[in-house]
Amino acid sequence: MKSILLALLACALSAQTFDSVSIKPFTPQDEEDSAPAREPGAMLYSNISLKLLITAAWGVRPDQIAGPPSLDTERYDIVAKPPATATKDQIPVMLQNLLADRFHLAVHVEEKPRVGYALTVGKDGPKIKRTKVVTGADFSVAPDHIDIAGATVPAFAGMLASFLGHPVADQTGIAGTWDFRLNLTMADLKAASPSVFTAIQNLGLNLETRATTTRYLTVTQQ
Repeated sequence: MKSILLALLACALSAQTFDSVSIKPFTPQDEEDSAPAREPGAMLYSNISLKLLITAAWGVRPDQIAGPPSLDTERYDIVAKPPATATKDQIPVMLQNLLADRFHLAVHVEEKPRVGYALTVGKDGPKIKRTKVVTGADFSVAPDHIDIAGATVPAFAGMLASFLGHPVADQTGIAGTWDFRLNLTMADLKAASPSVFTAIQNLGLNLETRATTTRYLTVTQQ
């Protein structure tokens, strides 16, 4: 019985770490053959900062991370190969363990109150179109509008959050991928002008101000 429990524990631990990891400081090169070699099934992070790795590991935005300047300035080429049986949901934990084991980062997570937004469905229902894009989300900007094609509603909410500088929670319950057109300028979006709320209402959605809590990470290097 003890041997079975130890075997199960070993399997659980292995599922939380990469099978192999190669880490090299990023050095700009002109030669194509200087790029890191990528093994079959491995994940490649090229010219990536530790802060961006942290955003992927904890699912936060860069403005939710406080830490030493090296989180932004130091960049790496990383090739990480997960176990063959690993799922997509296990990758963030693997990245957290990699940052702790190989970069000696300690992360303190704290929930703090913050004003945010909730994305909800308008009284007449959504007015967004099913996408025809099959290659992933596409973002394009014109002088008088912004198009986000092939995105889920949570991804659309995340895009809004990145520009507005406040968390946006998707509370629509809408599944699938869609095309969104915002009839405003990029300057309007970055300034969170009233036209942002009007543009979202034209999609049959509402952006409502909500008091919420947000995760903030304090990172130290040991």
